[in-house]
Amino acid sequence: MSRTKHSVIQLIIAICGVFAALFGLRLFNLNLLMKFPLPSRMVLMIVTQWALFLVPGILMIVKKESFRDLGFKKEKIPQQILIGVLIACLMSAIFTVLPILLGFKALVGSTSYTQAWK
Repeated sequence: MSRTKHSVIQLIIAICGVFAALFGLRLFNLNLLMKFPLPSRMVLMIVTQWALFLVPGILMIVKKESFRDLGFKKEKIPQQILIGVLIACLMSAIFTVLPILLGFKALVGSTSYTQAWK
Protein backbone atom coordinates (compact mmCIF):
# COMPACT_ATOMS: atom_id res chain seq x y z
CA MET A 1 0.00 0.00 0.00
CA SER A 2 1.35 3.43 -0.84
CA ARG A 3 2.42 5.79 1.92
CA THR A 4 -0.17 8.40 0.94
CA LYS A 5 -3.02 5.88 0.93
CA HIS A 6 -1.90 4.58 4.33
CA SER A 7 -1.84 8.15 5.72
CA VAL A 8 -5.32 8.86 4.37
CA ILE A 9 -6.67 5.68 5.98
CA GLN A 10 -5.12 6.65 9.32
CA LEU A 11 -6.61 10.14 9.04
CA ILE A 12 -10.07 8.69 8.37
CA ILE A 13 -9.70 6.34 11.35
CA ALA A 14 -8.63 9.25 13.57
CA ILE A 15 -11.55 11.42 12.47
CA CYS A 16 -14.06 8.59 13.00
CA GLY A 17 -12.53 7.91 16.41
CA VAL A 18 -12.84 11.54 17.45
CA PHE A 19 -16.48 11.65 16.33
CA ALA A 20 -17.20 8.41 18.21
CA ALA A 21 -15.56 9.90 21.31
CA LEU A 22 -17.61 13.09 20.87
CA PHE A 23 -20.80 11.04 20.65
CA GLY A 24 -19.90 9.09 23.79
CA LEU A 25 -18.89 12.27 25.59
CA ARG A 26 -22.18 13.94 24.70
CA LEU A 27 -24.15 10.92 25.96
CA PHE A 28 -22.12 10.92 29.18
CA ASN A 29 -22.66 14.65 29.70
CA LEU A 30 -26.40 14.46 29.03
CA ASN A 31 -27.18 11.32 31.03
CA LEU A 32 -24.60 10.82 33.76
CA LEU A 33 -22.55 13.93 34.50
CA MET A 34 -25.23 15.81 36.43
CA LYS A 35 -25.66 12.90 38.85
CA PHE A 36 -22.19 13.58 40.34
CA PRO A 37 -21.53 16.21 43.02
CA LEU A 38 -20.16 19.54 41.80
CA PRO A 39 -16.45 18.99 42.64
CA SER A 40 -16.48 15.61 40.89
CA ARG A 41 -18.27 17.11 37.88
CA MET A 42 -15.60 19.78 37.52
CA VAL A 43 -12.84 17.17 37.45
CA LEU A 44 -14.81 14.79 35.21
CA MET A 45 -15.48 17.51 32.64
CA ILE A 46 -11.76 18.13 32.26
CA VAL A 47 -10.79 14.45 32.26
CA THR A 48 -13.46 13.39 29.78
CA GLN A 49 -12.33 16.00 27.26
CA TRP A 50 -9.10 14.01 26.91
CA ALA A 51 -11.15 11.11 25.50
CA LEU A 52 -11.12 13.04 22.22
CA PHE A 53 -7.36 12.39 21.98
CA LEU A 54 -7.69 8.65 22.59
CA VAL A 55 -7.87 7.35 18.99
CA PRO A 56 -5.39 9.85 17.49
CA GLY A 57 -3.08 9.10 20.45
CA ILE A 58 -3.29 5.36 19.82
CA LEU A 59 -2.52 5.96 16.13
CA MET A 60 0.50 8.05 17.12
CA ILE A 61 1.78 5.21 19.31
CA VAL A 62 1.19 2.60 16.59
CA LYS A 63 2.92 4.76 13.99
CA LYS A 64 5.70 5.56 16.50
CA GLU A 65 5.25 9.31 16.09
CA SER A 66 6.06 11.84 18.76
CA PHE A 67 4.77 15.33 19.45
CA ARG A 68 8.08 16.58 18.08
CA ASP A 69 7.15 15.04 14.71
CA LEU A 70 3.97 17.15 14.76
CA GLY A 71 5.88 20.39 15.32
CA PHE A 72 5.83 20.65 19.12
CA LYS A 73 9.23 21.49 20.53
CA LYS A 74 10.34 22.02 24.13
CA GLU A 75 12.08 25.26 23.20
CA LYS A 76 8.87 26.93 22.03
CA ILE A 77 6.41 26.02 24.81
CA PRO A 78 5.39 29.63 25.73
CA GLN A 79 4.90 30.47 22.04
CA GLN A 80 2.82 27.31 21.50
CA ILE A 81 0.64 28.10 24.53
CA LEU A 82 0.11 31.67 23.32
CA ILE A 83 -0.85 30.49 19.84
CA GLY A 84 -3.29 27.96 21.37
CA VAL A 85 -4.92 30.63 23.55
CA LEU A 86 -5.21 33.01 20.58
CA ILE A 87 -6.78 30.30 18.41
CA ALA A 88 -9.24 29.44 21.23
CA CYS A 89 -10.22 33.10 21.62
CA LEU A 90 -10.65 33.49 17.86
CA MET A 91 -12.81 30.37 17.64
CA SER A 92 -14.89 31.53 20.60
CA ALA A 93 -15.44 34.90 18.91
CA ILE A 94 -16.35 33.32 15.57
CA PHE A 95 -18.62 30.55 16.86
CA THR A 96 -20.20 32.27 19.87
CA VAL A 97 -19.93 36.05 19.96
CA LEU A 98 -20.43 36.71 16.24
CA PRO A 99 -23.66 34.66 15.94
CA ILE A 100 -25.07 36.37 19.06
CA LEU A 101 -24.25 39.81 17.65
CA LEU A 102 -25.82 38.88 14.29
CA GLY A 103 -29.05 37.81 15.97
CA PHE A 104 -28.59 34.04 15.86
CA LYS A 105 -28.59 33.60 19.62
CA ALA A 106 -30.84 30.52 19.39
CA LEU A 107 -28.20 28.70 17.33
CA VAL A 108 -25.50 29.23 19.95
CA GLY A 109 -27.43 27.49 22.72
CA SER A 110 -29.82 28.20 25.51
CA THR A 111 -28.26 31.00 27.52
CA SER A 112 -29.74 33.67 29.70
CA TYR A 113 -27.10 36.24 28.73
CA THR A 114 -28.32 39.68 27.78
CA GLN A 115 -25.00 41.14 26.66
CA ALA A 116 -22.70 39.50 24.10
CA TRP A 117 -19.59 40.07 26.26
CA LYS A 118 -20.86 37.66 28.91
